[in-house]
Amino acid sequence: MRELRSFDCFSRMMKVPEDLRTQSSTGGLVSMISLLVISCLFLSELLSYLTPERTTSLSVDAGRDELLRIHLDVDFPFVNCEIMGVDALDVGGTAQLEITNHMFKTPIDHKGRPISSADRTRLARHAAKQSAPNAVPSPSPWKNGCGSCMGAQLAADQCCNTCAEVKAAYEKRGWLLVDLKHVPQCVREGITTITAGEYDPERGCNVHGFIEISKVAGRIHVTPGHSFEFHGRTLHDLSALRDHQLDLSHKIRKLSFGDPYPGQTNPLDGAEKHATTEDDKLGQHEYFIRIVPTTYKYLFSSPLRTNQYSQSYFFRRSDPNKGGQLIPGLFLSYDLSPIHVEVAESRKSFFHFVVQLCAIIGGVFTVSSMLSTFMDDVVLRAMRKSQTGKLM
Repeated sequence: MRELRSFDCFSRMMKVPEDLRTQSSTGGLVSMISLLVISCLFLSELLSYLTPERTTSLSVDAGRDELLRIHLDVDFPFVNCEIMGVDALDVGGTAQLEITNHMFKTPIDHKGRPISSADRTRLARHAAKQSAPNAVPSPSPWKNGCGSCMGAQLAADQCCNTCAEVKAAYEKRGWLLVDLKHVPQCVREGITTITAGEYDPERGCNVHGFIEISKVAGRIHVTPGHSFEFHGRTLHDLSALRDHQLDLSHKIRKLSFGDPYPGQTNPLDGAEKHATTEDDKLGQHEYFIRIVPTTYKYLFSSPLRTNQYSQSYFFRRSDPNKGGQLIPGLFLSYDLSPIHVEVAESRKSFFHFVVQLCAIIGGVFTVSSMLSTFMDDVVLRAMRKSQTGKLM
């Protein structure tokens, strides 16, 4: 113990006996300021220690046999939901037409607010009364009591015995019924014309959901009309545009390729395109997208495989009613980058945090001691000069 006492370096430091110590208001003020500074620096360093740092590295993408999930949420304030359809095609020849599995359509007004189901029911009843106010359905002409849904049935045993059931089947498909003269149920009930209630210019459409496709280049079409396959070829029926002056102005609320990760920004989230002239209402709004495969490695959980992207935009006017040859709509043409980005979270070591705390406490204490000594010396000299009358 005697040998250990010889190493006591603190005995050579400022250990002043209690009866020789003096306290001053200046020292108290400096002490309070020092404690405040130490507390602020401590909280700042603690927040920096608890916040993960993100490091980015690049490599060649080696992903194979993966699926690409595309999340889409877009508003068309001036186009009815019965007209709009969603198709997905890729370079491998796979085509998903009239997607309804995970894609949903919600009627909205011109300001993007959803229209309630009560309002939709009221409009449908009003349209039905205008179509055939005095029509009395006759007995079913089908022997088996099951009428055709005109190709819109979702199941093989689905029956459409009334004009309303045919319309409902088309609505579930997302198709527009533009000609009732060739629907036997509607002819039998005396409903042969499309009224203004079938296409409401006051209603728009929100298309939202996700699409799962192979991880290869391709296109997503959100277009008015009806897509179908004929002898191995994909055709598009634009009869929905007949007698209607549509406006394909839109707002992309969300577009992402995969699940989001912290700090991610999607360039097309919140993008809006509005027609400034009559000729700009119909046309191809084409977005060219470059997808970058990305893996985000969390600090305490499993990695997330997702994607980020960049984009460019191009618009071409095309109105089929005026001889335009291009299909109007919103087109997302995407391609995959061969570069893979890896974003990893990391944190400073605990020992580095302790060293920073020691530096903060020791540094502030030393500086405040020097400042207190200097201020006490200045005040003491001022008091002496004031007593001798030499302050001025």
